[in-house]
Amino acid sequence: MDAPSKRALLQLARETLAAYFNRTPLPVPDLEQFPAVNRPSGVFVTVYVNEALQGCLGHIEPEKPLYRQVQELVVSAATRDPRFQGVQRDDLPRTTIEISVLSEFQEIKTIDDIVPGQHGVLVELGGQRGILLPQVAVKRDWSVERFLAESCIKAHLPRDAYLAEETSIYIFTVEMMSETEFSNHD
Repeated sequence: MDAPSKRALLQLARETLAAYFNRTPLPVPDLEQFPAVNRPSGVFVTVYVNEALQGCLGHIEPEKPLYRQVQELVVSAATRDPRFQGVQRDDLPRTTIEISVLSEFQEIKTIDDIVPGQHGVLVELGGQRGILLPQVAVKRDWSVERFLAESCIKAHLPRDAYLAEETSIYIFTVEMMSETEFSNHD
């Protein structure tokens, strides 16, 4: 995705979050000149306040155009992620939005195929799924085994469930964009 498309998507996310907190109508974007944001894509939106994580939610299935998914997820990540207290209206000036657009998932047969920092993982067993983005392993300096164990825990599975023969493990990459990468250029 080119820089103008990323900038437009991040701006839409920012305007959507501001509209939510200001109780004004959500923006109706004119994004025809940015085809990448109109394609259905899996995506996660992460929200930080003063660089502290305050929410991260996503859709792994490419069900809607990317920009629509982002509009829904930015509000949900900021206000409905049960793991966090949530963003308040007064936090907006100190809030940073990060968007991770997911590639297609590729099933792997050996964990040796996982490249930390490059691949995210999705672990699936018995209808339970846990997913972690590639940047999580880097930020926490996790080994591949720890990354997989944490994905299992997120799926409410035993931490070593990734070792079971019936467990499916998928890798994916993300195209990540953050308001911080454009803040010096505005």
